[in-house]
Amino acid sequence: GINAEYGKQWYQRRVREAVVSTQSTGRNTEVMEEHEKARTIQINRDTAVLAPANIKRSTLSAGYIKVQAPTKNAWRDSMHPDVRKEEQKGLEKLQAKSHFLKTERFGKDTTEEQIFRTVPSKIHFDSYKIGESYEQKLKIKNVSNSSRQLKVLPPKTKYFTISKSVDPSQKGAIAPGLSVEYTVTFLPGSLGLHQDELQIIPQGGALTNVPLVGERPPPKLSLPDTLDCGYCLVNGTLRTQFKCKNSGGHGIFQLYPHATVPDLFLFNDLLPPKFTFEDTGFTVTPTSFALDTGDEVVIEVEFRPGEVARSTTKFSLAVDNCTFQDYFLTAESQSCRVQTIAVSGGESTVDYDIRNEETAEPVTINFEDQNPGTTEEKIFILRNCVNVPLHFNWEICKILTEEEESESVLLSTDTIAPFQISPSIGILDPAAEATFTITCNPQNAGKYDNVARLWVDDIPAVLPSGLVLERYDALHITLTHLTQPHQIKLDPPALVVPGENVVGNMVSKTVRIVNESLSDTNVKWAWPEGDLKFCVHPESLTVGAGSSRTVQIDMESLSAGDKETHLTCSLENVDKPLKLFVKAKFRGPRVTIAGNKEDPALDFGFIHFRQGCSIQRQFEINNHDGVHAKWSLAEVDHCVDKDYGQSEFQFSETGGEIGPYETRQLHVIFRPHLPRSLKSFIECTSKTELEIN
Repeated sequence: GINAEYGKQWYQRRVREAVVSTQSTGRNTEVMEEHEKARTIQINRDTAVLAPANIKRSTLSAGYIKVQAPTKNAWRDSMHPDVRKEEQKGLEKLQAKSHFLKTERFGKDTTEEQIFRTVPSKIHFDSYKIGESYEQKLKIKNVSNSSRQLKVLPPKTKYFTISKSVDPSQKGAIAPGLSVEYTVTFLPGSLGLHQDELQIIPQGGALTNVPLVGERPPPKLSLPDTLDCGYCLVNGTLRTQFKCKNSGGHGIFQLYPHATVPDLFLFNDLLPPKFTFEDTGFTVTPTSFALDTGDEVVIEVEFRPGEVARSTTKFSLAVDNCTFQDYFLTAESQSCRVQTIAVSGGESTVDYDIRNEETAEPVTINFEDQNPGTTEEKIFILRNCVNVPLHFNWEICKILTEEEESESVLLSTDTIAPFQISPSIGILDPAAEATFTITCNPQNAGKYDNVARLWVDDIPAVLPSGLVLERYDALHITLTHLTQPHQIKLDPPALVVPGENVVGNMVSKTVRIVNESLSDTNVKWAWPEGDLKFCVHPESLTVGAGSSRTVQIDMESLSAGDKETHLTCSLENVDKPLKLFVKAKFRGPRVTIAGNKEDPALDFGFIHFRQGCSIQRQFEINNHDGVHAKWSLAEVDHCVDKDYGQSEFQFSETGGEIGPYETRQLHVIFRPHLPRSLKSFIECTSKTELEIN
């Protein structure tokens, strides 16, 4: 069967056909009435089924349509589904509501389209000076489809004015596509920001605002908001520099303490060259400067604290564009404080604080007893307990009496003290440790008591006498030492050579050097020049502490006689040397004529005298010593016949050199010149001095 939906569709199609057919005959009104009356169809769903092909129209009465029951093959006359969809779309368009555009000249626009467009959309003055005027053009163009009137409200401030320069309108209306031109004049009252606006009221349109802005490119400084100067010692001076670079527009800057920036930004040269904040100890310079884009300036902050505290102050940097920026200055002041960490030798660690100088325990370093010229070192570690580098120098001072204490700084330097500290000058890094070496090198015997003072520079100090010094006495170290003289002796203290010693014969003796001192000593021997020659083995030597050394002394005389002299034993680091007394007796070598008897003699016997006769005899000479000897042989002068004028004896050798313990054979010829009995003496002598070539 066919359902009610099919009946509805059939009805709608019939209605459309009726509308089309009646449009040609001018009966639209009657068809529409029939259409409205036929909307309601009462269908008996129990006995009847609607089918488009089988429904027959009957008379319209009471709004009902009577239909007959469909035949058996009613589906053959039903509508195809695709055709049904197209019919539904056409019916929907027929029933849709129509919208018609209204004429623009009547009533207000219901759309939000722009009527007037401004060129530029914003008036911006970015470079200007006080006292000069600047102009810019403003065009207002009608972008709608009809002529419109407009009204321009002037600026509200006195710094902007507007005047019409070009007006193509007729009777106050601006045709589509045309524009009216205005001149905006800017007369700045300062270099700061100026803001205003123009209000454009069009006919039948929305209000349009044109911003008016006078603003130069603001400067942009690289200066941080907080300038941290770091740490400084009390009564000291800390100078810190901050680089300030401008990466923005040109600007003139002036520095003021916080809350003292004047209401009127009058930039002039009447500011002082620097500002000092008395309550916090800061001084800032410069107070006025100008920077172009890319320029930079160095701001120097000087900090002079009077007490231990964390100091903070605030200042303002005013700009010529009527703005200012607040900055903070901060620094921390600390009291000079150092601490000894360790000292070689087992001394305990002592903390020394300048603020508690009266109650602080002194640091004492004792050096062991030693001899003059010796060196002893001790190492100690010092810690800088503050966060400030300390420029220091050491000074070795005398221990003063109470009367001298008030003038200690002027009287304390000890130029002959045996102590030295290395390094004597330098910088202690902040919160760091440093190693120092104390050297004790006394040159003279005695007791030494000194004080090593650590001075910290650039920190004023006031003495009780009222004298002001530019440094602090930061640390005291007491240095003590006892220097004992050398205890060195010679054993034996003198050399006395017994008996007679032959000239040229070497005599050897030994001497022991005994060192009873606390340290080793160096010894060197020396002797005077003369006939007595010495040789010491070894000539230079080192004698250890508490020990002894033996030296051999060889002596040789070049001449006979009693000899006395002193050998000098020089000791290192001892002003007075040791003296070794030497005494010896020397004789020349003994050369004699040998014979059968104790009293040697040569007997020539009886000689038959004739003219030119001669006789020869042999004899020996002996060297009785172990050295070479020079000898001479001759007749004794008083035995020579003075009338004859010469000796009658002729020797094979009259002189020469004979070796040690040597025996030499000689012969003598006797030639008498007169017959007589003769008794004469022959003398053999040896030299008592050695010749040194």
